Amino acid sequence: MRLATLRTAGGPRLHVRTDEGYVDVAAASGDERLSSLAGFLSAGPSGLEVVASAAAGAVATAPDFAPAVPTPGRIFCLGRNYQEHADEMNKTTSAWPEVFVRFPSCLAGPFDEIVLPSFSARADYEGELGVVIGEGGRHI
Repeated sequence: MRLATLRTAGGPRLHVRTDEGYVDVAAASGDERLSSLAGFLSAGPSGLEVVASAAAGAVATAPDFAPAVPTPGRIFCLGRNYQEHADEMNKTTSAWPEVFVRFPSCLAGPFDEIVLPSFSARADYEGELGVVIGEGGRHI
C-alpha cells in the first residue's frame, strides 16, 4: 500500500495509490479524519482496512504531490553525522551529531521548485530520511 499527500482544491489530502491512480481516502471512505497522514496514524490498525477498501474509489487526475506530512508537530534534523559531510564543511565529526530544527514552512513536495536565496549560486543536495512517530514512547 502506497500513501501520498496530494494538493487538492480542499487543501492537502491523503490519497492511496491504485493501478489507475490516486484515490482520496477520506472522500472514498466518508471519514474526514483520514484526510491526513496524522489522522490515518491515529486510526490505528482499523485505518489500514479503511484505506484498503477506499482504494476502489474515484481516481485523482494529474496528482500534485505535497509534502507527505504538510503540518508536522516537530522536525528535528541531524547534521554533520558522517565524515564526508563534515569534510565538505571543513569541520570535524563529533561523538554526537548536531541537532537542529526546521519548520513546516520550509517543507516542499517532491517536484516543487526550490527558491534559492539571492546569495546562493547553486543548490546543494543531500539525501533525507523522514521518520513519522505515530505513537508516544519513552526517551523520544
